[in-house]
Amino acid sequence: MTRVEVYLENLRIYVSEKDINKEEATEELQEFISSLAAQLQTISRIEFWGESS
Repeated sequence: MTRVEVYLENLRIYVSEKDINKEEATEELQEFISSLAAQLQTISRIEFWGESS
């Protein structure tokens, strides 16, 4: 059993506990980080228009 936890400061952003070896867990974590990076790039391109309150 392999357990992986990822924290961003005090916020847990990823948890995986599976019956896989460390190499497979590393691959899954790398896929998660790549997906997260792509999502953050999308968020960084969001523009807000209009008057603020």
